[in-house]
Amino acid sequence: MYLKEIYIAYPKGDMEKGFRVRESGPYEASTDDVKRLFQSFQKKCGRCVSRVYTDKDGESKPTGWVFRKRMQYEGIDSKFILETRVILHEKPDEVIWKGILTIPNK
Repeated sequence: MYLKEIYIAYPKGDMEKGFRVRESGPYEASTDDVKRLFQSFQKKCGRCVSRVYTDKDGESKPTGWVFRKRMQYEGIDSKFILETRVILHEKPDEVIWKGILTIPNK
């Protein structure tokens, strides 16, 4: 299973003025266990606020999650909301790196 993460920051919690902070290319997850992936991202990226849907063959199918977490700017006394969109892929055309998300075995 392959993942792609998109990080979007919203200054001072303003959901209308978002800007993209970073986007990863597709990379191979360290596990194929979707439940464990979700729980790991939830711990790292905050609460899940939505699913990500992709249109395929005329149907919308859930392909990932949207997480939000309130973060503190470095060096100033102000906060923002960081939104992380995680999209699950089958093997993409190009893999940028492998195993970036490490999930400990229980």
